[in-house]
Amino acid sequence: MNFVIHLKKLTLIPIFMLVAVIMLTSMSLSELGMSSLSYLCYGVTLLTFASLVVVCLYEKEMSRYGFLGFLFLVMLVSSTVINAQEIKPVTYNVVEIGSMYMFLRYYRGSLKVVVIGSAIGLSICVYANFLHMLNHPELWSFENDKYGTGYLLGNNYNQMGCRLISAVVCSILCLKYSKWWLLNVIPVILCSIIPLAIIRSMTSLSCIIMFLVFCVIPWKKLQRFAFASVMTVVILFQTFVVFSGKGLENNPLAVYIVVDVLEKDITFTHRTLMWDQALKVIADSPIIGHGMVDSDWYIKHMESFATGPHNIVLASLIHGGIILLGLYIALSYLSLRRLWMSDDRMAVILAFGIASLMVMMLMEMVPYFFILLLLGLGYNYNDISQQAISKKKKEKRGTKFIIWKKTPTAQ
Repeated sequence: MNFVIHLKKLTLIPIFMLVAVIMLTSMSLSELGMSSLSYLCYGVTLLTFASLVVVCLYEKEMSRYGFLGFLFLVMLVSSTVINAQEIKPVTYNVVEIGSMYMFLRYYRGSLKVVVIGSAIGLSICVYANFLHMLNHPELWSFENDKYGTGYLLGNNYNQMGCRLISAVVCSILCLKYSKWWLLNVIPVILCSIIPLAIIRSMTSLSCIIMFLVFCVIPWKKLQRFAFASVMTVVILFQTFVVFSGKGLENNPLAVYIVVDVLEKDITFTHRTLMWDQALKVIADSPIIGHGMVDSDWYIKHMESFATGPHNIVLASLIHGGIILLGLYIALSYLSLRRLWMSDDRMAVILAFGIASLMVMMLMEMVPYFFILLLLGLGYNYNDISQQAISKKKKEKRGTKFIIWKKTPTAQ
């Protein structure tokens, strides 16, 4: 008797593996003294990556999105090696992002595994972060403490928002499979909003609230208009504000709009200084960038009070130059274009979730994993939707109750 295991039909094991990858990516376990859990997650992640590499070697095809994602990682590694940067940060990125891409590839016939695994992993991180905040009131008792470290998600309050909004989006996406997921969606939303409100992380809090308001809009055309408007704002802000650096402070019209009309800080809490310093560094190597640099490199080469450029586009230019940025734009275009062409309401919600994260990334440092995860789900959304619909039809046929059936009589 032959004992055969069909890997693509397994659910619990790949979900557990994906949860470990997400926990390693989302939580700062080693920085907070949770070394045992950190080593466990890292070991499972390495095993996951190695296993997926082996099984994906037998795949004979690769989608355009998958190929661009592969080039993205190759460029990230190449730029790091060429510039003789420390290899550890880019290794983490390759293992985490590569595992996520291979999950999407290998389980393309059962994407429910990826969607639910992502939602479970991110939800665990949200609940753990909420409990961590309750157990450590020193993180939110005083306003100045939010600028320190000690936060579970990213070890910094600026890193918290991207993980929370990703958890909310993935949990809502699970409603495609069952309405019972509302029992997880509502607590995740509450456990995401409350910590951000306590520490007054207004950028992240505003983006999550904006996304939730969008979800309850009943008219699909208005939702599509809102998505297009937000993406237009993202592009214009990146082009005319971020790329201006400190030059924004010398623009009378910008000063009038931001300071007099909006009553905001013209420096966006000193971010214009970070953008200006990043632009100077980018000019030194605009084509291939400087590689995946660490915090010590930022401190040495950028004269600012915070680490990094606090903008995803500038970070991409530093890590891989114009080439890496071009690949990121291509990945974003392919995913958002597919979502825009879909008539499914959930597709528009997922697209706006990505747009909300992009708004957040204008002001904050966000790991590539989270935006690439949502973009990957967006690119594969048509398959996700069709598989969910076909599964519901099968379940509906399987739950029919036959009370009386007329049998044909013999002639």
